[in-house]
Amino acid sequence: MSQKRISKLWIDNLKGRHKEIHFDKNTVFCGKNGSGKTSVLDAIKLALLGEHDDLGKQGKSLMQLGSNNSKSEIKLFFEDGDTCKFTIEPSGKTAKTNHVSEVKPDPSLRLNLCPEEFWGKGDTARMETLLQMCGDSSLVTKEFVSNCIRRVRVSGMTTEGEDNDLDDINSLADLASETIIDGDIASLAKLEKLLAERRAERNRTQKHLKAVANDLLDDIPLVQVTEEETNAVHEQIHDLLSDSEKIGKKIAKEERDMARRDELLDIHISILEAQNQQEIDDFLEVKENGVVGYTVPNDEKLELAKEALSSVKKKIEKLVKVKSPEYTRLVDDSPPDGFMYRVKGNAVFTGSSFALVNNTVSWSEDGLYDDVGNDVGENKGELSELQITQNKLESDINELEEKNKATQALSDKDARFLEENMEVDFQARIEELNSEKETLSVRLKELQGEMYKIVNMRGKSELRKETETKLGVAERKCSVIKSILSTIRDMQKDIVSSAVDDALNVVNTVTFDIIKERIGWDGKKMGRTLSNGVWVPIDTFSGAEKAVTQMGLGVALANRSNFRLTVLDEISRLDKDNQRQLFRNLNALLAQNRLDQYIGFCIEAPEDSDIDVIEFEKK
Repeated sequence: MSQKRISKLWIDNLKGRHKEIHFDKNTVFCGKNGSGKTSVLDAIKLALLGEHDDLGKQGKSLMQLGSNNSKSEIKLFFEDGDTCKFTIEPSGKTAKTNHVSEVKPDPSLRLNLCPEEFWGKGDTARMETLLQMCGDSSLVTKEFVSNCIRRVRVSGMTTEGEDNDLDDINSLADLASETIIDGDIASLAKLEKLLAERRAERNRTQKHLKAVANDLLDDIPLVQVTEEETNAVHEQIHDLLSDSEKIGKKIAKEERDMARRDELLDIHISILEAQNQQEIDDFLEVKENGVVGYTVPNDEKLELAKEALSSVKKKIEKLVKVKSPEYTRLVDDSPPDGFMYRVKGNAVFTGSSFALVNNTVSWSEDGLYDDVGNDVGENKGELSELQITQNKLESDINELEEKNKATQALSDKDARFLEENMEVDFQARIEELNSEKETLSVRLKELQGEMYKIVNMRGKSELRKETETKLGVAERKCSVIKSILSTIRDMQKDIVSSAVDDALNVVNTVTFDIIKERIGWDGKKMGRTLSNGVWVPIDTFSGAEKAVTQMGLGVALANRSNFRLTVLDEISRLDKDNQRQLFRNLNALLAQNRLDQYIGFCIEAPEDSDIDVIEFEKK
């Protein structure tokens, strides 16, 4: 593997500093705080990464690295001729930045330059970073990952029917095939995130269904109503509805009888009043005619009037004969009343007479003849008197008929009904029936409420059964995806553990004679096992122990990359003896060709003569 080393750094106006620095394979910058070491580290970060771990890459934030509102420029040169350039050019209240690099950034390089980004992450995020930086990508293939998922089995899983677990497992295996890119470790981490999201969604569904089932359980009594009891309530409701309908019919009949009784009573009273009036009229008539003790009844008067009317009509018929003289049109459309006329036009025969059709008839005055065809004009006076008598008789007949009708007694049926029900208190009977109906209505409402509760309870019971079925499916789905997610995470751990095992050799070379015990890996974190067998994770290390272990991992990751550079910014945490030992260990890695270059930063200059030391003095 060809070596790649930084040879020179050129700084113009970064925090007001202007420097040109040359590098060796093991360069250490020394100086007190404020002497300019951080400016060098910032310049290296900006040139290699194109951004700052604290300030980001926005021009407005990076303006503070400049001075006097002037342009700042950084150039980094490599032994193989590659360069990196970063500029900050102020523009009003912000600044324009430009990054040009011939060096492809490497994840291990970022970890070395910005270690807090890595160590500030949670266990899962650190695992993902390690997986991407040092994992064996040959293990990541569509076929291998999807087959691992298809082999997952859970307790009580189903293989047939709707929502069976085998189909669920196969669908998640298909998701893996769609997500995984052969040889791409990052796609394995992406799959783990997708599965974690689905697991969270399934857990929410399971939690919701469990809450619904519990709520329904609280609403359902321990002793439920049997089918027989339900049918009994239903029959009672049916009987009450039938009885209520019968009472309703009785009330309707009582109301009809009361209305009929009242109507007949009104008619009877009217008849009595009419009869009384008739007696008065008869008395006045007797008094007027001077005949005492006798009046002609209306019936006899009516018959006499009808006989007289018949006689008058016969006389009129003898006087009036209609023939067919020459037709003469009347001047007016409508002839005067009280005369006979010859007509010409259309008529409809009704079976007993002709009915003239409107707007099709004309009238002629030449229509009055006697029985031999002579003009009967001289009899017009007599005819007119007869017609007046006819009209008077017809009017009298109508009046007599009305009086007879008014004084006519009720039919036997109506009279009997009126007599039988004259003293009946229909209103009291109706009120009694309404009271009985109201009692039935109250009981009916009680039974309907009871039936509603039964139906509602049964509905909730059915809903709870359905919910419990769905909950069972949801629980199995949660179990399935939990097992699959565990499989993927175990796969990630195996890949990381395999890579970390190799890296630990480098880590322990860096920590040799600084930390007594060898650094190990428990599948999640680095740590060490004490002589008494107790595992101590890196989180509980002392500041110096943690710093050198983290530096060791940075060196190990750099060893696995194409850009085997490590930058050490925590050297001052170690005492002088451990600093000397650290440089010996790092130089050993350089000699073994397991590291190309390291750049360190500390306060006091190391005593080792094999190190290129650049000392800064505070201005």
